[in-house]
Amino acid sequence: HPSIAMASLPRHTEILLRKEDNSSQRMALKEKFVMIYEAFFKGDDPSHGNPNFWNELFLLKVNANFLERCIILTSEEQLLSLQHNMHIIFNKATQALASTNTVKQARALETLTIILKNAFRKKFTNFGVDVVTLMSGMDAADAEWSDLLRAIKGILMTGSAEMRYATVGLVEVIISGTENINQNTLLEYFMLVDLFDAILTILMDPSTPTPVAASTLYTLTMLANYHKYESVNTYLKHIRELDDPSLLMVVAKVIRETFEQFNSQYFQMTAPPPGLLAKLSGYIWSAPPPPPPSSSSSSSSSSSSSIVQHYSPSAFLLSFYEFVYTNPHFAHTFLTSGLVPAAPALSLDASTAPPAPVSPRAAVAASEFRLMPAFLTLCSYIFSELKDPHASPIPYAQTYPRLCLLTLTTLTENDRAMAALHDPVFACKVYLFNIAPNSTTSASTTTTPTGDSSPSLKSSGGVASITNASGPAAGGAKADTGDRVVACAMLDLILNYIKFQLKAPKPALEQYMKAIGIIHRMVCFQKKVGTRLSYNWKELWHSLFILLKFTTTQATSSTSPYTLADLLPLINSIITVFNLFITYGDTFLPSPSDYDELYYDLMRQSRIIESVSTMLDKIGPGYPTMTTPIQQGLGNIKTIISHFGSKLDVWSVANPEVSLTPDQVLKVIKNNYDSLKLKLQENLDYFDTYIENPREVPFFRQLTRSLIVDQRACLQVRPALVAGPGSGAPVGASGGAKVARSGSLSSLVTPTTPPNN
Repeated sequence: HPSIAMASLPRHTEILLRKEDNSSQRMALKEKFVMIYEAFFKGDDPSHGNPNFWNELFLLKVNANFLERCIILTSEEQLLSLQHNMHIIFNKATQALASTNTVKQARALETLTIILKNAFRKKFTNFGVDVVTLMSGMDAADAEWSDLLRAIKGILMTGSAEMRYATVGLVEVIISGTENINQNTLLEYFMLVDLFDAILTILMDPSTPTPVAASTLYTLTMLANYHKYESVNTYLKHIRELDDPSLLMVVAKVIRETFEQFNSQYFQMTAPPPGLLAKLSGYIWSAPPPPPPSSSSSSSSSSSSSIVQHYSPSAFLLSFYEFVYTNPHFAHTFLTSGLVPAAPALSLDASTAPPAPVSPRAAVAASEFRLMPAFLTLCSYIFSELKDPHASPIPYAQTYPRLCLLTLTTLTENDRAMAALHDPVFACKVYLFNIAPNSTTSASTTTTPTGDSSPSLKSSGGVASITNASGPAAGGAKADTGDRVVACAMLDLILNYIKFQLKAPKPALEQYMKAIGIIHRMVCFQKKVGTRLSYNWKELWHSLFILLKFTTTQATSSTSPYTLADLLPLINSIITVFNLFITYGDTFLPSPSDYDELYYDLMRQSRIIESVSTMLDKIGPGYPTMTTPIQQGLGNIKTIISHFGSKLDVWSVANPEVSLTPDQVLKVIKNNYDSLKLKLQENLDYFDTYIENPREVPFFRQLTRSLIVDQRACLQVRPALVAGPGSGAPVGASGGAKVARSGSLSSLVTPTTPPNN
């Protein structure tokens, strides 16, 4: 009886039989692939005595569902008992992968991907030993796994786009074998068989689709993070030594395209309704359109969405960070290659002529400067998540911002990169996701010292939307184009971060330290080279005062979640930035009126300065080493407030019937500089150079762990053969991946496992 026959079948076979033949009341025959692997998993060897067995098997279409269930429904102990058969399958699939028959390669690739993907999800007692024992045996492990990687390298070097994409998928499966990448002993074979040249071959091939290039770059990034602190990592060494501008530009192109696709996805989820957008655009006629997806990013929306659905933004933020931090040439190359300045760029040494501009290269050279605006736009979206306490738990929400801030820190310590970012020759538009208009810490428009304002496009209900980062033109750029130097947008971004962070359930002080450090480094660079950045410095001072008030309030609150040891360094950093402007502002502020505005703002915010001083007097005896530098830093600020305060009192006595106006206050300030006596403070432009190891090691270890957890959740077998006519499925467009939830940035910004802060 059919029901009796069904009950006696192995579990992995039950759901895969064809429908019952109604006429004969018998079960239809099983396909040959199912029969073969059913025999293997029963402990039999159907290949015995048949010399053509494996040639025939790897020409059969793989029944992925069945093979997957064979692994899933077999216990760890049963699998290890079947290791003889698993050795044969692994060995023969590796041989087929190295063959010249494309169909055999594709079937072997699919077979290995399915087996390894599901075997890695088993809870073996000792992952490294048990998996190697299961697949190849310990005695033959070095030879067989090395053969596998050499076969993989061959396909990556010469295979079709589909074969490359599927092969990179297999590499991703191996990389994702363990949540802790450093515990994946299989990656030792990747250190022995170097795939770096093969990876570059894919990236350099102009016909490589964006999803294939992005997947390849993710693979390189993860391999570079394997035991990066404990030993010499082959891939990290290659990244550090890469100096060919054309290769660096290709990497920049891939990263830019992924950033642009995430930006496009974010905008689609957060854009106001069309009716509201039209009304706002009609009212604020000069508001810019949203950042459009790059025409070069993808040939189809399907391939574009595949990157967004298969990877989290942090995967490529980490790639960008690794190249910016590790490679000394990358930032300067992508910022300047292919763009011939009309005037000499900023030079750090006036006696040295600026280097000759890099000639344009291939199709990517002239456009890769756009990587920087795309990165800043993506950062602004990520920072905007901080304002919503319901978007994601705070450990998740702080992960991506921290990575963005570390990357920005690295860029601000690169003088050649900073020279380009401050150069008006490279002025451009940058779109930033702005703070909501109902915030108590922001204004609806940004007013420049010259009275211009940068238009902004806001949405109602406290939901942030796209804001034009354009402002007053710098270095002669046309004001009506909205272009300005990128350094202005970087400062805008950090100020937005400060505001967004204050709206978080528990603002992260360590992240604030990084944000203030970025501002400090940028101002130090401007002081060093004497560039006068046309920027609305009042907005920066206003944000610093807001943050200073917040930290002071927390320091005196009995219910504060922060310790004084956390708060006092941040207060000291803010005071140091103010003193930089006070002491050296005449060397980099655009005009004397900016200097007047600085002193005016110090007078207006004198209560905050007074509260800081009072707080220090109370806690000083308990924290002398931490409070003394702050008290010394407050010296000049308090002198300014006292000096001009007395002059204003004199003016008020002399003009009792006239109220002080802002213009009159500024006039009093201008007329009384000569009698102001300030003390010269040293080391205001000193900062500790950013070093990843050891301070950030726990963060990056947890970050790679969360990336692997995310990736394991959406790993799938990629088709290695070209789809049939009419399928219309481009490379990377296969289904089964995680899909972003509409209306929530956290669907893309929240990793599965929260890294520790």
